[in-house]
Amino acid sequence: MGSCAAPSTKQWHQFTIARSLQQCLKKPAFPKEIRFDSPEQLLKQKRSLTLFRQSQSAMLKLQQNIKLDIKGGMKF
Repeated sequence: MGSCAAPSTKQWHQFTIARSLQQCLKKPAFPKEIRFDSPEQLLKQKRSLTLFRQSQSAMLKLQQNIKLDIKGGMKF
């Protein structure tokens, strides 16, 4: 009969590293080129990009306001 001894810490780490590498290799690569097969997809992409830019500019404005409030010593 074989022994059922627990693996050493080194063996366990090697196993977990090997398993995580296998999981990473199984993932399909993200396509670098996005294809829009329909006008709806193109419009959806444009809308999401517009929303992203709007939220980005709003966040930058908020950051600037917070910096000004901190420099001015105002509490909000």
